[in-house]
Amino acid sequence: MAKDAYYFSHDSNASQDPKILVMCSVYKAEGYGWYWMLVEMMREQEDYRLPIKGKYIINALALKMYADAERLHQFIDDCVKEFDLFKTDDSFIWSESLIKRMQGFDIKREKARLSALKRWHKNEPEQCERNANVPKTDALRVKESKVNKSKVKESILKQKFGEFNNVLLTSGEIDKLNKKFGAEEALRQIEELSQGIKSKGYKYKSHYATILTWARKDNRQKPKARDGPAGQLTGKALEDGWK
Repeated sequence: MAKDAYYFSHDSNASQDPKILVMCSVYKAEGYGWYWMLVEMMREQEDYRLPIKGKYIINALALKMYADAERLHQFIDDCVKEFDLFKTDDSFIWSESLIKRMQGFDIKREKARLSALKRWHKNEPEQCERNANVPKTDALRVKESKVNKSKVKESILKQKFGEFNNVLLTSGEIDKLNKKFGAEEALRQIEELSQGIKSKGYKYKSHYATILTWARKDNRQKPKARDGPAGQLTGKALEDGWK
């Protein structure tokens, strides 16, 4: 799979590199152009290594580079053996200079990505407010998080659920509730807690743990002390919630 082809560093005085000067003494400006075309193709590869193994691979490269296949084959061989511009393992060719430059670039890009994630998490309350307007059914259909879970723990990425948007759960906790109780009962538990928080001011550190605790107190998975209108979910509400 090709990487994005937006950028790779290129020194403005690359033509003065001793190795490139030796290459140009043989292949002239044509060789200089071929060299950078090959480097650009390496840049597009997942590991910055260009495949060359195959009966017709050089023909394909020559077609793309508007070059004679035999002359291009000799050029690549000389870049490896004579000019020390490329390395090979007979299956791929690569530029150690390009790989070194791109490793630095990839590190900077990863740092920028993590920095953006941190900024996003810092603004999470605003994100939760936007998520509150999403239909409950969409929220309960758990989707894989796009956040790199090895960098940001899913447990802190809580969203708002329930009629009053006051039940805070992660997508992983929603998934666990669906598996434990079934989708319909999970929705009822969430709505019950949402109404309790709204009407009676309940405060809990973990809404997920609270739902599990309430369920264990009652074989019907409903707190016996809360058997009133606030603890009931009408058929219409369930129907509306799962359309």
